Amino acid sequence: HSTPPPPGTPTPQEGRSPAWNLPPVPEIRLDLFGGLRATVDGRPAPRFRTQRSRSLAAYLVAHHERRHSREALAELLWPDADPVRQRDRLRYELTQLRAVLGPEFLRAEDRQSVSLAPDVRSDLLDFHHAHLAAVRAVDPERRVATLAEAARIAHEDFLPELYDDWVLARREQLRDACWDVLGRLVLDLEE
Repeated sequence: HSTPPPPGTPTPQEGRSPAWNLPPVPEIRLDLFGGLRATVDGRPAPRFRTQRSRSLAAYLVAHHERRHSREALAELLWPDADPVRQRDRLRYELTQLRAVLGPEFLRAEDRQSVSLAPDVRSDLLDFHHAHLAAVRAVDPERRVATLAEAARIAHEDFLPELYDDWVLARREQLRDACWDVLGRLVLDLEE
Protein backbone atom coordinates (compact mmCIF):
# COMPACT_ATOMS: atom_id res chain seq x y z
CA HIS A 1 0.00 0.00 0.00
CA SER A 2 1.43 3.41 -1.01
CA THR A 3 1.28 6.69 0.87
CA PRO A 4 -1.08 9.32 -0.48
CA PRO A 5 0.41 12.46 -2.10
CA PRO A 6 0.57 15.66 -0.04
CA PRO A 7 -2.64 17.75 0.04
CA GLY A 8 -3.05 19.92 -3.07
CA THR A 9 -0.92 17.65 -5.26
CA PRO A 10 -2.67 17.05 -8.59
CA THR A 11 -3.44 13.46 -9.44
CA PRO A 12 -4.02 11.78 -12.79
CA GLN A 13 -7.65 11.18 -11.74
CA GLU A 14 -8.16 14.99 -11.71
CA GLY A 15 -7.60 15.08 -15.45
CA ARG A 16 -3.91 15.93 -15.32
CA SER A 17 -1.14 14.03 -17.00
CA PRO A 18 1.16 11.86 -14.90
CA ALA A 19 3.91 14.17 -16.23
CA TRP A 20 3.26 16.47 -13.26
CA ASN A 21 6.21 14.89 -11.48
CA LEU A 22 8.71 15.79 -14.23
CA PRO A 23 11.40 18.34 -13.31
CA PRO A 24 10.52 21.93 -14.24
CA VAL A 25 11.89 23.37 -17.48
CA PRO A 26 14.63 25.89 -16.65
CA GLU A 27 14.07 29.56 -17.47
CA ILE A 28 16.56 30.52 -20.17
CA ARG A 29 17.14 34.19 -20.92
CA LEU A 30 19.46 35.83 -23.44
CA ASP A 31 19.71 39.59 -23.34
CA LEU A 32 21.20 41.27 -26.39
CA PHE A 33 21.11 45.03 -25.72
CA GLY A 34 24.43 46.22 -24.28
CA GLY A 35 26.10 42.88 -25.00
CA LEU A 36 25.11 39.23 -24.88
CA ARG A 37 24.23 38.03 -21.38
CA ALA A 38 22.82 34.58 -20.76
CA THR A 39 21.13 33.28 -17.63
CA VAL A 40 19.59 29.95 -16.71
CA ASP A 41 17.12 30.04 -13.83
CA GLY A 42 18.30 33.57 -12.99
CA ARG A 43 21.97 32.60 -12.64
CA PRO A 44 24.67 33.56 -15.15
CA ALA A 45 25.24 30.78 -17.66
CA PRO A 46 28.78 29.52 -18.24
CA ARG A 47 30.76 31.44 -20.84
CA PHE A 48 30.34 30.56 -24.48
CA ARG A 49 33.49 28.84 -25.70
CA THR A 50 33.64 30.58 -29.07
CA GLN A 51 32.59 33.84 -30.69
CA ARG A 52 30.59 31.77 -33.20
CA SER A 53 28.60 30.21 -30.33
CA ARG A 54 27.74 33.71 -29.14
CA SER A 55 26.77 34.79 -32.64
CA LEU A 56 24.68 31.67 -33.25
CA ALA A 57 22.81 32.01 -29.94
CA ALA A 58 22.12 35.69 -30.63
CA TYR A 59 21.01 34.96 -34.21
CA LEU A 60 18.53 32.33 -33.05
CA VAL A 61 17.07 34.75 -30.50
CA ALA A 62 16.97 37.67 -32.97
CA HIS A 63 15.19 35.45 -35.51
CA HIS A 64 13.09 33.49 -33.01
CA GLU A 65 9.97 33.48 -35.15
CA ARG A 66 11.16 30.92 -37.69
CA ARG A 67 12.82 27.58 -38.28
CA HIS A 68 16.35 27.70 -39.67
CA SER A 69 17.85 25.22 -42.05
CA ARG A 70 21.14 23.91 -40.76
CA GLU A 71 22.62 24.55 -44.18
CA ALA A 72 21.66 28.25 -44.09
CA LEU A 73 23.02 28.67 -40.54
CA ALA A 74 26.31 27.04 -41.52
CA GLU A 75 26.60 29.26 -44.59
CA LEU A 76 25.85 32.36 -42.48
CA LEU A 77 28.56 31.55 -39.95
CA TRP A 78 31.25 30.09 -42.25
CA PRO A 79 30.60 31.37 -45.77
CA ASP A 80 34.06 30.48 -47.06
CA ALA A 81 34.23 26.91 -45.73
CA ASP A 82 33.32 23.83 -47.73
CA PRO A 83 29.88 22.32 -46.91
CA VAL A 84 31.23 19.32 -45.00
CA ARG A 85 33.34 21.57 -42.76
CA GLN A 86 30.38 23.94 -42.32
CA ARG A 87 28.15 21.09 -41.12
CA ASP A 88 30.80 19.80 -38.71
CA ARG A 89 31.37 23.27 -37.27
CA LEU A 90 27.65 23.92 -36.89
CA ARG A 91 27.14 20.58 -35.16
CA TYR A 92 29.96 21.50 -32.74
CA GLU A 93 28.50 24.96 -32.03
CA LEU A 94 25.00 23.59 -31.47
CA THR A 95 26.47 21.09 -29.01
CA GLN A 96 28.24 23.97 -27.24
CA LEU A 97 25.00 25.94 -27.00
CA ARG A 98 23.23 22.97 -25.44
CA ALA A 99 26.12 22.55 -22.99
CA VAL A 100 26.01 26.22 -21.93
CA LEU A 101 22.26 26.86 -21.97
CA GLY A 102 20.81 23.38 -21.60
CA PRO A 103 19.07 21.16 -24.11
CA GLU A 104 15.86 23.17 -23.63
CA PHE A 105 17.38 26.15 -25.53
CA LEU A 106 16.88 24.57 -28.95
CA ARG A 107 14.08 22.74 -30.58
CA ALA A 108 15.40 20.40 -33.26
CA GLU A 109 12.62 20.30 -35.81
CA ASP A 110 14.31 17.54 -37.79
CA ARG A 111 17.81 16.67 -39.01
CA GLN A 112 17.80 19.60 -41.45
CA SER A 113 16.48 22.45 -39.29
CA VAL A 114 16.61 23.97 -35.84
CA SER A 115 14.74 26.71 -34.00
CA LEU A 116 14.75 28.48 -30.69
CA ALA A 117 12.57 26.91 -28.00
CA PRO A 118 9.40 28.99 -27.60
CA ASP A 119 9.86 29.73 -23.91
CA VAL A 120 13.35 31.31 -24.17
CA ARG A 121 13.16 34.92 -22.94
CA SER A 122 15.08 37.96 -24.18
CA ASP A 123 15.22 41.73 -23.78
CA LEU A 124 14.86 41.94 -27.57
CA LEU A 125 11.50 40.16 -27.37
CA ASP A 126 10.52 42.35 -24.42
CA PHE A 127 11.37 45.45 -26.47
CA HIS A 128 9.30 44.29 -29.43
CA HIS A 129 6.32 43.49 -27.18
CA ALA A 130 6.52 46.87 -25.41
CA HIS A 131 6.89 48.74 -28.71
CA LEU A 132 3.91 46.90 -30.22
CA ALA A 133 1.81 47.45 -27.10
CA ALA A 134 2.63 51.18 -27.25
CA VAL A 135 1.65 51.43 -30.91
CA ARG A 136 -1.66 49.67 -30.19
CA ALA A 137 -2.42 51.50 -26.92
CA VAL A 138 -5.45 53.77 -26.99
CA ASP A 139 -5.09 55.06 -23.45
CA PRO A 140 -2.41 57.82 -23.36
CA GLU A 141 -1.11 56.81 -19.92
CA ARG A 142 -0.74 53.19 -21.03
CA ARG A 143 1.02 54.31 -24.23
CA VAL A 144 3.49 56.50 -22.30
CA ALA A 145 4.21 53.68 -19.84
CA THR A 146 4.88 51.12 -22.59
CA LEU A 147 6.97 53.58 -24.62
CA ALA A 148 9.04 54.35 -21.51
CA GLU A 149 9.47 50.62 -20.91
CA ALA A 150 10.62 50.05 -24.51
CA ALA A 151 13.09 52.96 -24.22
CA ARG A 152 14.42 51.58 -20.91
CA ILE A 153 14.96 48.12 -22.41
CA ALA A 154 16.79 49.35 -25.52
CA HIS A 155 18.88 52.16 -24.02
CA GLU A 156 22.09 50.40 -25.08
CA ASP A 157 23.24 49.23 -28.51
CA PHE A 158 22.31 45.81 -29.85
CA LEU A 159 25.22 43.34 -29.48
CA PRO A 160 27.99 45.98 -29.54
CA GLU A 161 30.68 43.28 -29.32
CA LEU A 162 29.63 41.52 -32.54
CA TYR A 163 30.27 42.73 -36.09
CA ASP A 164 28.66 40.03 -38.23
CA ASP A 165 26.77 41.42 -41.23
CA TRP A 166 23.42 40.31 -39.83
CA VAL A 167 24.20 42.04 -36.50
CA LEU A 168 25.08 45.34 -38.19
CA ALA A 169 21.85 45.27 -40.20
CA ARG A 170 19.70 44.41 -37.16
CA ARG A 171 21.50 47.04 -35.06
CA GLU A 172 20.47 49.72 -37.57
CA GLN A 173 16.87 48.47 -37.62
CA LEU A 174 16.74 48.57 -33.84
CA ARG A 175 18.25 52.05 -33.69
CA ASP A 176 15.48 53.21 -36.02
CA ALA A 177 12.88 51.50 -33.83
CA CYS A 178 14.38 53.14 -30.73
CA TRP A 179 14.23 56.58 -32.39
CA ASP A 180 10.59 55.86 -33.20
CA VAL A 181 9.92 54.97 -29.55
CA LEU A 182 11.67 58.10 -28.28
CA GLY A 183 9.90 60.34 -30.81
CA ARG A 184 6.49 58.96 -29.86
CA LEU A 185 7.34 59.29 -26.17
CA VAL A 186 8.32 62.96 -26.55
CA LEU A 187 5.13 63.70 -28.50
CA ASP A 188 2.96 61.98 -25.91
CA LEU A 189 4.68 63.75 -23.03
CA GLU A 190 4.20 67.14 -24.71
CA GLU A 191 0.41 66.65 -24.89
